This record gives sequence, C-alpha cells and structure tokens, in this order.
Amino acid sequence: MIEIVKAIAIEAGEVAMGYFGHPGSLVVESKGHLDLVTRADRDVENLIVSRLRSAFPDDGILGEEGTAAPTRSGRTWVIDPIDGTLNFVRGSEQWSISIGLFDGHRPALGVLNLPAQRKLVVGGNDVAPAVNGTPIPALRPIDPERAAAAIGFGPSGANVDRAGLVSFVMDQAGMVCRNSGCGSLSLLSVALGHVDGYISLGESSWDVMAALAILHALGATSTVDWLATGLEVKVPLICGNPEFIEVASRFRASER
Repeated sequence: MIEIVKAIAIEAGEVAMGYFGHPGSLVVESKGHLDLVTRADRDVENLIVSRLRSAFPDDGILGEEGTAAPTRSGRTWVIDPIDGTLNFVRGSEQWSISIGLFDGHRPALGVLNLPAQRKLVVGGNDVAPAVNGTPIPALRPIDPERAAAAIGFGPSGANVDRAGLVSFVMDQAGMVCRNSGCGSLSLLSVALGHVDGYISLGESSWDVMAALAILHALGATSTVDWLATGLEVKVPLICGNPEFIEVASRFRASER
C-alpha cells in the first residue's frame, strides 16, 4: 500500500509544480477571507482521487476541494491537494500534498509530499517514519532553554483567541512561537524536532490526517477524538509528546 500512495503523491507533486512559481497560469478564487483555491488545488485533487479509486475501489475518500465518496471497506483517504494554498500562491515553499488514511477511527498512514523542498515524508501503522528514506528519530524531551511550539489559527478566528494563544505559549508555557501557515508542515516540524508540539485553534481533518499518522508512529499523542467529532468539522488540536500535552492542556483548561 505505502508504495502505491508514495507514487500517487509524487505524481501529484509533479502536477502541482507545473503551476508553482507561475502565478500567471493560476486562476485564484476565494472561499473566504484569505482562504484561497486554485486550479492547481483542483487538478491535484482530481488526480489523487482518480488514482486512489483505481487502487482502492472500496475505500472512502474525503478531499478539501469537494470530494466525498463513502467507504465500503471502513477505511477513508483524507486528502488536502495543496495544504498552504496562500503560501503556494505567494511563491513560498511552505506547502504540501497531504494524503492520510483514516482506519480504525484514527490516523493510520500518512504521506506528505513537499515537492518544492524535494521532501517525501511517510509514516504510520507498520510504516517507520522517514524523510526521503532516512528514518526520523524519536521525539525529544522538552529543553526549557530552547522550548518552542508551533501554533495555528486561521483568518476567520477572533483576534482575542489568537492573542490568547500567543500569550499562553510565550508567557505561561515559556516557549517561543512558530507559525508556518500550513497545518501539515507545522505538525511535520514537531516530527522533525524543530518545535516541541503544536497547538491549533482549528484544523480540518484533511489538513492534519497524514501528519498525525506520522507523529503517532513516533509516539506522539493528539487531543482529537475523530470518532466523536467526525471528519468534516474543524476542531481544535494539540499534538506532541506526553510532556507537551501536559503543558498545553493548561491552555485548554484556561479556555473553559
């Protein structure tokens, strides 16, 4: 299975790179304030869906750009054709193609292709996390002298909530903040040890399913109960090692 999905992600990356860096070739539409969709998003999703349907005809598929095919196998592929579309449109390399498998009520397999950065990341049940074939080391304990947290919030949220998150991370948790504008890459930064964990005010399943499978395979935990929430609603998320979860849970408690 993993080799099939890797091949699909690589092919999808080739399609996306045909548009990246050529803004004149993109038709950019708005789904909301600073929430964009392009022809590249739709072409990449169409390709991924076609390949997944051919390879796994009984599996469900849920895609950001409108694909919603029910499952007959109990498994569902959750895809974001270009996570970080605003970054993509602006010419930043901070975007990814995210293909995650939801199975057994949890993220089970993830493939992230970062074609602009020439990185292919995999991990999940029975798939050792790796970047371009190089194993990803285990998550490290938090070092208070260099502690960092990735944070996520979209343009539709309230300013008071965003300010509250930044204040918590810096003033209460004693960490520096990092925001990539791309949920999958923020989670990947946890996996690679660039930050200690991720706190987001709201993520869609397609933003994070692949990255969470990779992180779970590294021993991380996350706070979303997908069976309770379903896959089609945006949910707050905390992810990291147990030490980070304990620290970040103070933010969740302060919100009540």
